[in-house]
Amino acid sequence: MGYAYFDPAAEPLPPTYQVDKVPEDKMAELVGTTRRALQGKRARGVIPKGVWNTIDNRIYYSIKRYEA
Repeated sequence: MGYAYFDPAAEPLPPTYQVDKVPEDKMAELVGTTRRALQGKRARGVIPKGVWNTIDNRIYYSIKRYEA
C-alpha cells in the first residue's frame, strides 16, 4: 500500500472555517448578501431558529447548519 499523490492545484478544497458560529455581519459577507436580507429571512422563517441564535443580544449563525 502506497500513498496517493495529492495535487491541491488540480482540485481545490472548499473553504474551511475554524469556528462554526459567526456573527450576522460576517455571515452576510460569506453568503454574499446583506445583513438586512438575513434579518428579513429570519423574520419570515426562511432561516429556521436552529441555524441562528441570539448570544448576548447579538445574532450568530451556524455555518454547518446553514449549509445543510
